[in-house]
Amino acid sequence: MRSIHALWAPALVGCAGLPVSPPLAVLPLASPTRASLRGVCAVTDRIVWVTGSDGTCLRSLDGGTTWIACGPGLAAGRDLRDVHAFGALHAVVMAVGSPALLLETDDGGATWREVWRDENPDAFLDGIAFDANGTGFAFGDPIGGRFTALRSRDAGATWEPIGTLPRPQPGEAAFAASGTCVAMLDDGTFLVATGGGEVARVLRGEDGGDRWRSSSTLVRAGTASRGIFSLAVHGERVVAVGGDYLQPDATFAVAAVSDDGARTWRRPAGASPGGYRSAAAFVPGRDGLVLVTVGPNGTDVSFDGGDNFEAADSRGFHAVAFAGEGVGFAVGADGRMARLVFDGADRTRL
Repeated sequence: MRSIHALWAPALVGCAGLPVSPPLAVLPLASPTRASLRGVCAVTDRIVWVTGSDGTCLRSLDGGTTWIACGPGLAAGRDLRDVHAFGALHAVVMAVGSPALLLETDDGGATWREVWRDENPDAFLDGIAFDANGTGFAFGDPIGGRFTALRSRDAGATWEPIGTLPRPQPGEAAFAASGTCVAMLDDGTFLVATGGGEVARVLRGEDGGDRWRSSSTLVRAGTASRGIFSLAVHGERVVAVGGDYLQPDATFAVAAVSDDGARTWRRPAGASPGGYRSAAAFVPGRDGLVLVTVGPNGTDVSFDGGDNFEAADSRGFHAVAFAGEGVGFAVGADGRMARLVFDGADRTRL
């Protein structure tokens, strides 16, 4: 959607008055850029790819200590809103605006090739997602009354259009805020979060995107700045976060939870995130109980799969991703980067 414009957390105090380690450390990383960063993919706790404005693409092979600039010349000056990496060498990036571009590298960004282009002046891609088998999905705003949807069966090397999605509501689109308005379930089902319409919906593409259904959520909607901005998935649990980016401190109806793979939705049982949130991610290895959300006014953590959230840090970020080792990375405005690390305490149960 076009309208989107090392510190430890304070120590907690135990009941005996002794300091307790914080559940999440937000460790700032030295950044080589002042670009607005909205794409991040953590392949491992050491291999990380980041994208952003002005054709920025960076990769790190040492957990964010140093960064290698690898921006594609084919997208010089463009806003690269999303990246999915398969390793240290192979990655796909998405350029928003027209022409809509998907670019692929298999040599760590030394060279890039164009794998999708749409010259339509209304073309605007919002996010990409892949499963472990290399099946990929890309989604874009409506053109001529139909959403743009693409599918890849070969880890991003080639793409084909999907034309069976539900019709958009008036004003409905997706938000290219963090690349996480799209997601995939373990069975290959595609998920898309929307906003801008009367109701914030989640579109569910079954059978590899050949059959679609939609479901309404209670996330705040009704204007162009409101809706769902991110989906986090663990098994059948799906957590949607968003709100109104023009009212970043408003906490009303900024999250929704599904227990059945995005078929039906409910409100979180307890405390919501601390405002508008542009990205959410489950932490691997925590049984789907630990979830992190980020937005312009801070970072939240849930220890019960998205039913209750607590503030973890006041620093603002646009996007967050976790590696299989449970170490995460967050990126944001002015080149802001951080490494997210949970302590060794068992905080997976409230």
